[in-house]
Formats: sequence, structure tokens, C-alpha cells
Amino acid sequence: MSRHNGNYIKGCLIAVVEEICPEKLDLFTQISLSRQTVERRIENISLEVCASLNTTTTSFVYFSLALDETSDINDAAQLAIFIRGVDSQMNITEELLELESLKGTTTGRDIKDAVINCAQSRQIDLKNLVGIATDGAPSMVGKNVGVLFL
Repeated sequence: MSRHNGNYIKGCLIAVVEEICPEKLDLFTQISLSRQTVERRIENISLEVCASLNTTTTSFVYFSLALDETSDINDAAQLAIFIRGVDSQMNITEELLELESLKGTTTGRDIKDAVINCAQSRQIDLKNLVGIATDGAPSMVGKNVGVLFL
């Protein structure tokens, strides 16, 4: 079964409704669970979550980042950027800010550039950055080329 097979799920749902509450069948048959509808709804939710996070992060008085570079199941390098910040009302927020694919090399410069690009695209002012946590890998904390050489 395809993971986007909303029509299969809808068929199962209608079969259950026919047995449990057939008087509500017309309501359930009107539900659109096509692949395009499901993808559009997920995209809308994703955009709303990103907009909310962007609003929150731009209100941070101070923030810190946690960086973790790893490889996915296809052996492609991924950089997870987590942000933890506090606003002027002392509300603390901690979220996954970005999961960035690193193309080619994964040097400290590549990671640094990915962090800076992420901050710029989300309009986060790096002058409010007070700390960076890493796993201690050489590409993160190398003496001359680690990302912490910011």
C-alpha cells in the first residue's frame, strides 16, 4: 500500500461507517483523501508551523544552537540545527529549526555556511547567539577549521 493512498483509507472508513452508523454515510463519502488533497493539507500545516516558529525566533532576546551532523540511510550528510531561545517575557522555546542537507563535503566551513544561511533565511540575528552545542566532532570544534571557529 502506498503511504499516500487516501482512497484506500477512505474505503476502509466508509466500510466501518456503513456498519456502525449508516445514517452518517453521506458525510464520510464527501471527505476528500486524494493524494493531492493530503499533500496540500500537509504543506499548509508545514507552512503554518514554519511561520509560527519564525515569529517566535525573531522575538528571541538570546538564543543558543545545538548542531548535529549525521548521515541518513542513503549515506547523505544531514545537519540538524536545534534552537533554544528566550524572549523578553522569559518564555523559553526549544525546537528543531532546520534539517539541512549538506552537499559534497562536510567541513567546518560547510557547516558554518549552512548555519549562517539558515539564520539569514529565517531572519535570525546571530548577534543574539550566546552558545553553540555540538557532539565534539572535528568538523564542529576543529582548532582551525571547525564551525566553532565563527
